[in-house]
Amino acid sequence: MLGPSTLLPKGIESLGVKIGTSLDEELPRANVVSLLRIQKERQQSGLFPSLAEYAELFGICDRRLQLVRDDALIIHPGPTNLGVEICSNAEEDKRSAIRTQVTNGVAVRMAALYLLLGRGGLESELNL
Repeated sequence: MLGPSTLLPKGIESLGVKIGTSLDEELPRANVVSLLRIQKERQQSGLFPSLAEYAELFGICDRRLQLVRDDALIIHPGPTNLGVEICSNAEEDKRSAIRTQVTNGVAVRMAALYLLLGRGGLESELNL
């Protein structure tokens, strides 16, 4: 796991998670490169100095894309902030599953809402 210390869950190391210090060092070893969306609208809280600094330290740009293993998977929940978490070449790369992930995420949320609204026959099990 790697990211700004202000965004890492406190105590995550106690679960056996290794905290990395350099994205460039970690990328060649990663099976999955999982990026999270930076919520620009919440950036005013000062969790890191700037979007530009975040992109420089933690973003997957063209140079870093070359460090990603050929058999690795690149994922991101979407929507992406191009130039912050990821560049367009990484988003479109053959190793990227971002579009599939976003598409499936919509279907899963729709199914959950369908069930929660009582149209899936589980209303008695969910006490609805």
